[in-house]
Amino acid sequence: MRTRARKPAFELPLLLALVLCGSGLAQNPAFVRTGDGSSFLLVPLKTRTVHWINLHPARLEDEPSAYPDLAIAVVRASLVGEAIAGDAMARPRKASPLAWEKALRKAPTSGSELVRVGDHVGVRVSFPARSLGQVAQLLKLRTRRAKLHGIAGHYHEAKLARDARLSLSPDLDLMRRTLDASDPARKPGSLLVRGGARVIDEDEAMAFYRWNYHPTRSVNILVGGFDAKFASDVLNAIFREPVTLPTKPESGSVDLRSFESAIVSDGDTLMVAYPLPSKSAPGLDLLIELLAGDERAFLPESLRASGHEKVLVRAQARFPAGGNMLLIQVTDPDPSLGDKSLLPKHVKAALAQLRKKLPEEAQMRRARTALESRRARQLRDQQGLAELLARRWTRAAVPDPKKLDLHTTAVTGEELQRLAAELLDQKWQTLTTASAGKTR
Repeated sequence: MRTRARKPAFELPLLLALVLCGSGLAQNPAFVRTGDGSSFLLVPLKTRTVHWINLHPARLEDEPSAYPDLAIAVVRASLVGEAIAGDAMARPRKASPLAWEKALRKAPTSGSELVRVGDHVGVRVSFPARSLGQVAQLLKLRTRRAKLHGIAGHYHEAKLARDARLSLSPDLDLMRRTLDASDPARKPGSLLVRGGARVIDEDEAMAFYRWNYHPTRSVNILVGGFDAKFASDVLNAIFREPVTLPTKPESGSVDLRSFESAIVSDGDTLMVAYPLPSKSAPGLDLLIELLAGDERAFLPESLRASGHEKVLVRAQARFPAGGNMLLIQVTDPDPSLGDKSLLPKHVKAALAQLRKKLPEEAQMRRARTALESRRARQLRDQQGLAELLARRWTRAAVPDPKKLDLHTTAVTGEELQRLAAELLDQKWQTLTTASAGKTR
């Protein structure tokens, strides 16, 4: 399994994003690290509203194996309880469960909205600039809880939702098999299995919370109408006291794979997996669009030219549940996969061809246009810009504010070719198949 060092990568520059969302920079962006170790990216805009995305790690491999989706339960429990730190410590049982949310709305704000960005989870809050101090106090409090109120109920709800989501996911068993075969030591496919303990151990939940919600593990993006110096001063005053880093909690020992169930295929399906060079590989989104963005993309067209007229292709780079792999799934509704099927051979040949030479310019142009149009729709407001910056931060590294306003928007053909050559190397390739009428 390859590992690469993380590198900063903002494929869509800030100035282009500001044009798309109809705003301009009021001041230069700034990065702030406060006394307690919290990190903040400040992007002041010519607007009246501030959007704050506050995130903490929620990597599936960091959760105790007995409690899948514990991270979702914990973030919901962190929003419940008193709005004053002293009262939360002294009278946790007498506190109103809705006190924190009521105080947040009264600040005033739009209230808290749960958001998942890559392998992080947290809340998004929108508010006028005058509420910055109150919002900062309340978001700090949610990471300093003495007790996670209602964690048992939140875990039960998260577990049911996860089981339902996985039960409706097509070709889940094939994906698990592919991921496990790609990395037998870690077996990342086991992260995609239904089940888990019925009742949460509150001590384990609290240990997970204290570790993942330590200030040094936070990601904070603030975009909107505020003065950068004033915001920096407010944040430094509120997030100033150092917090002792707790011991990293141990993972549980429950073998979730005992909960697996068989699935029958409707047609012939194969899945190809490649380990990603790094979480921040420039051009990865464009390469996926080029491979399988729609029915006219490179791989579907190549397979149809080889005689697979009804072929369906999907490609995705999953964070984090897919073990940080590029997954390519190919389904041929005409069931013929087996010793006589040419589908695996044709898929390998097409990927090998792309690794050596990019397709014609017209197909490249279509992929670029489709990707840029999708991003433009996502960035029609400042909230979309905040989400883009959060996604880049969680997938890459702490952003450099001095490089956010670069005008270079496109990955060159040479860069994309280098990525394809590195990523689609057959020595890293894992391929699994499933035939119609057979369990996987």
